[in-house]
Amino acid sequence: IAILLFLSLFYRLFNMEFFIRSAEKNRLLLAYYQADMVLSCGGGNYYAHKSLSPGFLWTLFAAFFAILLGKPLIMLPQSIGPIEGYLQRKLSKMLFNKVAKIMLREPISLEFLKKEIGYSSDKAVVLYDLAFDLRSPSAVTTSTETIFLDFDIDIFPDSQRIRVGITLIDRAAQDPQFQNQSNYETALESAITKLIESNQAEVFLFVQCYGPSPSHDDRIVTNRFYQKLQNDSHKINILESFEDALAIREAYGLMDMVIGTRMHTGVFALSQGIPAILIGYQPKAKGMMEAIGLEQFYCDIGQINPESLCLMVNNLLDERNLLGHQIAERYLALRPIVDAWLVHIDT
Repeated sequence: IAILLFLSLFYRLFNMEFFIRSAEKNRLLLAYYQADMVLSCGGGNYYAHKSLSPGFLWTLFAAFFAILLGKPLIMLPQSIGPIEGYLQRKLSKMLFNKVAKIMLREPISLEFLKKEIGYSSDKAVVLYDLAFDLRSPSAVTTSTETIFLDFDIDIFPDSQRIRVGITLIDRAAQDPQFQNQSNYETALESAITKLIESNQAEVFLFVQCYGPSPSHDDRIVTNRFYQKLQNDSHKINILESFEDALAIREAYGLMDMVIGTRMHTGVFALSQGIPAILIGYQPKAKGMMEAIGLEQFYCDIGQINPESLCLMVNNLLDERNLLGHQIAERYLALRPIVDAWLVHIDT
């Protein structure tokens, strides 16, 4: 941090570009120096569950560095919060007050920004997640169908079966303080078993994330979970190695319903009118479901249990056709709001 402060000082005072002994880091420095403005990528980047989180401090300073260089900083749709610790909240407030425009993914983030951080500027606006506006060129359909054919799956709907897509995470590996991993997996196992027995469902376990760390590699928990369901293995499939976000989005669109623990599982499914249950481990998931009008199908991963999840699944199945129309209407209303992100960059 001291080196970056030194570099930013000389750049602002003397317009001099200094570099360090690392080709990769120098490419990043050059991008900062040459930029007319800096965009902070959208996502769930600004949160800290501990009062002192080195990773969060680095996230803050990566944004601060652009401001120190005198570059306008615009945050693409973000989720903000929770942020623990007096120091981290003060630094966050300093940063957010210097940002030219803050785009947020859900109203719950705006409420946190104002009430918990003390942000009072009018430069924050709710635009929702940019993935709601992900466009699918026709070529992607062929790619998705190929993925399904590789798993020996008929790509055309079967009226006798419902297709259920599921994503899992290992929250206990990500957060050692999390104590509900067993109940979470048991709840999913119970819901899947009942879906297979009562609805002749075919279940697809999607692997959406592979990292960056082993604790965020969903292949590990997905394969472990699959082993528990060996008796129904002929009705359960693991889908992984998707080429890109467009391909996995199209695959979710072939489901009849989705139970997701990754927030973008819900975004991708809902953007195609597929009813979804979202299991959240951050406030962003709840906020996203509220934005689409499906808060009754959100559950906290720390409170989930087999009874509550099975009841939610039954309610969704009972309302599935009506929900499809409601989701489509809400999505069409949401799209123009999401599209406005370019307008906010221009202003």
